[in-house]
Amino acid sequence: MKRRYLYVSIFFVFGMLMTLLFFHSYRSYKKEHQNAVKNRVNPVDTVKEIRTNTSMKYIVEVYEGVTGVITREESTIPAEIAGKTREELEQYFADYNEAHEGETNKEIPQQKELISFSKDQIVVRENYLVEEERSFFLKAEEGQVVVYHEDQKTPYEYTGIPVDSLPEEEKKKLEQGFFVKDEEELYSMLENLSS
Repeated sequence: MKRRYLYVSIFFVFGMLMTLLFFHSYRSYKKEHQNAVKNRVNPVDTVKEIRTNTSMKYIVEVYEGVTGVITREESTIPAEIAGKTREELEQYFADYNEAHEGETNKEIPQQKELISFSKDQIVVRENYLVEEERSFFLKAEEGQVVVYHEDQKTPYEYTGIPVDSLPEEEKKKLEQGFFVKDEEELYSMLENLSS
């Protein structure tokens, strides 16, 4: 019986040693495996950079440099700025402004600037700085030459130049009325009529 206890004890001790050996090798394997996985994984920045997309509000502030009036309108994101980050938008507008510096076309903004940029909305200001050439309408009325804005209804200036003192040809033109293209031509015409 003693031999039997001896064999059982040896078997038990041997089993414990084998368990400890397996446990130790398992922990070593796990540790090495975790280090290998860490070395293979590339860390990724979890903060995404905000890019323009169709779910954002696109607000355009139109600034009329001549009148000083700002109007706001909401529209869809234009294709040329879709998918851009804040920095890319600022560069896009800087390039636009450089390309249109000194532009005299009244149909396009001379400058564009980014006012605000967030995940919900983008606000862009378009500056129209070119002064429009205004035309004027001259007409004889109540015995004098009257200058109207181009709508032919709103008086611009009552000149005090008597129509009676003008040559017949000028009187006929003033009876029907005629346009002059800008202020320079207007004042040249008024100077000729008054002399």
